[in-house]
Parts: sequence; structure tokens; C-alpha cells
Amino acid sequence: MYQLHKQVNAEDYPDGQTRVWGRCKITNKAYECWAPTAGLKEWQRGTKIQLALPEVSAGDREFIKSGISPDGWDQLFGDPA
Repeated sequence: MYQLHKQVNAEDYPDGQTRVWGRCKITNKAYECWAPTAGLKEWQRGTKIQLALPEVSAGDREFIKSGISPDGWDQLFGDPA
């Protein structure tokens, strides 16, 4: 287990996936998502997250990057739908 940043933890699994979890900075609710380990490492080396993790949803990428969950994003900026 390791930290991506203050409130977000990550744990690599043997199947090539990484569990990412923590508390949303905005809602303080627990949130969890999964990302390919190789892409996550690529992002940590400096590749833009959209390029490193294209198969991960935008909401999950935001949580990985900033600690803001999709619900937190909606609370801040409103639901785009």
C-alpha cells in the first residue's frame, strides 16, 4: 500500500490492477476505483493522466489525481447532464 496524495491510497494487485481508495476532499465520503497498474505508474512518471489511463473514467481519473470523487465534483460544479 502507498499514498498517491494525502487522502488517497493505492494498492497494486498481481492481476495488473491497482485499487485506489480514500475519502473525497469535498464530501468526506469513502470512494474507491480501480486503474491499470502500468498506466498509474506511467502517470506517476509524468504522463498526462488522460493519456496514461484512457480506459479509466474521467470521474475516477479526477479522484486519482485530486482526491475529488464524482459526487464531490457534482457538488462543486453541478451535474453536467
